Amino acid sequence: MKARPAPASRLRRWSRGSLGRYGVVLSLAGNPAFGLLFATGASAAVRSTDTSYLELHTGAAYHSREWEGLRGGFSAIQYMLPVDLAWRMPSFRLSAGADFTRADVDLPGGPRAPLSLGEFRGASEFSFRRDRVRMAAGVRVPSSAAGLGPTSARAAELLDEVALGLPRALHPGGPCLVLEAGGQPVRRTGLALQVGTAWERRGSYEILADGRRLDPGDVWKLAGGLTAGRGAILGDLGLRWEAMGRSTLDGGYSYRDGNAFAMRAGLRRQYERGRLDVAGTVATRADGSMDPSAPMNAPSLGGGTASRLVFSGVRFTSAGELGLSLGLLGVRGYPGDLGSAWALEPGLSWTRGLGEGRLGLAVRGVYGRCREGRALRGSDASLSWQRRWRP
Repeated sequence: MKARPAPASRLRRWSRGSLGRYGVVLSLAGNPAFGLLFATGASAAVRSTDTSYLELHTGAAYHSREWEGLRGGFSAIQYMLPVDLAWRMPSFRLSAGADFTRADVDLPGGPRAPLSLGEFRGASEFSFRRDRVRMAAGVRVPSSAAGLGPTSARAAELLDEVALGLPRALHPGGPCLVLEAGGQPVRRTGLALQVGTAWERRGSYEILADGRRLDPGDVWKLAGGLTAGRGAILGDLGLRWEAMGRSTLDGGYSYRDGNAFAMRAGLRRQYERGRLDVAGTVATRADGSMDPSAPMNAPSLGGGTASRLVFSGVRFTSAGELGLSLGLLGVRGYPGDLGSAWALEPGLSWTRGLGEGRLGLAVRGVYGRCREGRALRGSDASLSWQRRWRP
């Protein structure tokens, strides 16, 4: 069966890799089911503990964005419920988790477009030589691999705009296998060097609810991180390179997303009753390529650059840890209304121990402009809870 023409952005975006758009700190100790993860915040070298324990992470998140496009006003709201459970031992880690997402998009001159996504994941990780070498394997399985209907497809396409910053907006895709290896060739007081590589095998899936399938290409990732500190000052640098394989549509047509590079640098100053952080991230993707006869438009494979600079501080009080942050986001060169944008992102956070666990609350605003100076507004809110049980 030959592929029929379809909006190129849908075909491309639903098979895109999982490169973190704005946060790029290397975390080899993260959930291996996501490959080499990058997250925000300064990170020190991680060593295995000498005890075993069961750890639960759960919570809820809310995200909203409103912006003006060429066709009028758009809005998107997303709710997310994640849960992750991990059993940690000195040289072994076993984890399982899931998240469920509900999104609603308002389109100019059209009905509200809903989208529901779900994902199950599991991973195992082994460490050797006192945690200097790590090997891991993980899987991700969507709750439904059926093709999307017309309204859900429109929602998925719109939610994947690069400046939205939503945690999950892609088509759930097919099952995915991730193999990861990393290590710490240098680890001593005040200095740690981490390196790693990962291979992600992505299974085929139905794109739309019309029988067409996509076989997405594999992804190779290389990453490195350097953490150094002296006294109350800690600095870190993280780098990652991601190479995308060639994706094939029904009918033999193929295309390839451009390779991606991400870098993060951060500095933390610790005080007796608080800390100050500054961190900058840059993520860029090259232009992709496609077969001359593929039913796609070349601009849809265009790359771009996204960067963010964040200043934050935390104060330790009897009521918990109170945090204040201010971020500056810039996006340039990507397709879509939000492919070129800037925004200020002020935020507040609060964390404290609750019973035998740890509770966290965070809110953030987004105030900026997208293409041709049109308004961009948004807000984020999250609730998290962490608990450990020791045998």
